[in-house]
Amino acid sequence: MIKRFFIPVLILFAVSCKKDDPGKGGGLVQGDAIVTAQVMHHFRALPNIKVYIKKGATSFPGRDSTLYDSYQVSDPGGFVRFDKLANGAYYFYAEGFDEGVWMEVWGYVPFNIDNRPGEVKEYDVTIPVSE
Repeated sequence: MIKRFFIPVLILFAVSCKKDDPGKGGGLVQGDAIVTAQVMHHFRALPNIKVYIKKGATSFPGRDSTLYDSYQVSDPGGFVRFDKLANGAYYFYAEGFDEGVWMEVWGYVPFNIDNRPGEVKEYDVTIPVSE
């Protein structure tokens, strides 16, 4: 009785399993670059600033945060870290409140990653912001 049930179920599972097609791409391509960015305003590092990242941008995408792929909030030293970035052109956009001058600040900077295949590389970027 168990054999009668088990064999058809096993065949059903084998036939219905989806196989990945290695020839077809899709999804976000990840790389081996690590970017550490620091938000600076008048030579002061700023904490609690949102830093957005946009891949594939050849010009500044604008201040609309929905146009960006991801964001992180800067730590007490003004740093954010983006891991596993692939080769390509990027824009970093930072916006937030500078409690030292009691004003909203923002700024952006382009950045390009061009690693060799299999190369793991770390980059440092400064994002200047102003009123």
